Amino acid sequence: MTSLKLDTYRRSRAEIQNRAWALFHLFNTAGAKSLAARHDERRQPTRDRMQAVVERHIGYAQSETLRNIEHAGLAQTRRVYNASTGFGAAADLTFDLDSFSDGLTLAMRKEQKAALNTAAEQLVEELRAQGVKDLPDVFKMPPDAVIKFLDQRENLIKGASEQVHDEVMNTVQQGLDAGDTTDELADRVKGKFDDMTTARAKMIATTETGAAYGVARHDGLKQAGIQKKKWLTAEDDRVRAAHEDADGQVRDIDEPFDVGGEQLQYPCDEAGSPENVINCRCVSIAAMPDDDQAEPGASEEEEEDEDGN
Repeated sequence: MTSLKLDTYRRSRAEIQNRAWALFHLFNTAGAKSLAARHDERRQPTRDRMQAVVERHIGYAQSETLRNIEHAGLAQTRRVYNASTGFGAAADLTFDLDSFSDGLTLAMRKEQKAALNTAAEQLVEELRAQGVKDLPDVFKMPPDAVIKFLDQRENLIKGASEQVHDEVMNTVQQGLDAGDTTDELADRVKGKFDDMTTARAKMIATTETGAAYGVARHDGLKQAGIQKKKWLTAEDDRVRAAHEDADGQVRDIDEPFDVGGEQLQYPCDEAGSPENVINCRCVSIAAMPDDDQAEPGASEEEEEDEDGN
């Protein structure tokens, strides 16, 4: 290699190193809100895709229910209503739960697998910016771990499907009890779907995105040899109190965070209660050496005592 080419090579390498250190500095010295916003924004496309899937399938359920109402003879269905057990006619008019649940689960499984890959790819970029070397293009979760995760989420999606079905069936029953005409019952059901579709889809999408990112990032951090992790909230007015208290907690990579009295390895951990997991937008990041100097909420006096001053 000529001296000119060697000099050019050295300058290029130095520029790359300088950019890497600049990104490292940005990730680790930027304000907490800026870092939190960056993580939240990178997840938004995944949330949007999942929300669209849920809204589409709830739309299928709405169309099926309205068809049932239109085609049924309401006078006849009221006569077959079983007053002792309830929901004889309402169950006949409401969309089929098994078809709805199976369709939504299958569609969400595809999005969840994609979310695992996206989260892993983003983590590689993040760690490279922090100066971590010898990283693969993407972290690969063991196949059995992926299957276990997807099966766990499938059970929860089915539970969410049952909730939607029960709410619609209750609405249908209320209309039957009130003596609604066909048009009145259809309007009542439309109103119910209008009220719940966007909110329910957004909740499911946010929770499922958080779950996929949580497990994929935890697995990736371990593969990268990261020794410590840090809990970071979305740092906005929607963060629940328990998660705000956990913000900044630093733990060894296999040590759980203490979040509202529950032990969670990462945000949206399967071990968490619904109150601690649903709609969670927190993230677990690689902790830097200075991160574990003090726990969140520690007073200056406590820090001084730990330092022996």
